[in-house]
Amino acid sequence: FEDSAALTITGFEGAGNGDGTNGWGSSEIAADPLDSTNSVVKVTKSAEAQPWAGTTVNPDAPIVFDSTHKVLSLRVYSAEANIPVVLKLEGAGVQVITQKTSAGWQDLNFDFSSFITNNQVSLNTPYDAVSVFVNFNTAEGAAAQGRGNTYYFDDLTLGQATNAPVALTTLDFEDSAALTITGFEGAGNG
Repeated sequence: FEDSAALTITGFEGAGNGDGTNGWGSSEIAADPLDSTNSVVKVTKSAEAQPWAGTTVNPDAPIVFDSTHKVLSLRVYSAEANIPVVLKLEGAGVQVITQKTSAGWQDLNFDFSSFITNNQVSLNTPYDAVSVFVNFNTAEGAAAQGRGNTYYFDDLTLGQATNAPVALTTLDFEDSAALTITGFEGAGNG
């Protein structure tokens, strides 16, 4: 998220506002935990965060699927392994869940092909937002969210349905001059 001048990020249901108004945590642009020269989105969930707390990203250019580019990929960081991550395509109301299997940074692919086939996502239609839910609705429920867990994500990329998406557009957070982040349901705002 290096070039984020026109980027809007919204946290909700525990992602909070970063201004201390809801006490649920924060969503903000921050330094990569392993590379301080890289800007990423940092989401901290507090004890009050809902299990479905997340952060919405409005990229400066819309996401437009076409006949070969049907996958969004996202780099996600956590100190924990085996956590569910959901990417929801706002405007279409569909979401894809995948499992983060290792601690540290991991590239995750979210394949929207079936939603395109079922006409729930339209080709060549601009979508202006995605929501990211890290450690989504775990079996441990709100108790799992209450440890002040911190997660990071970066490099939202539209690509092909392969093991490694071919980048059409990569959204990073390096230039955050005009960036707005909003938390929801306990994830906070930066």
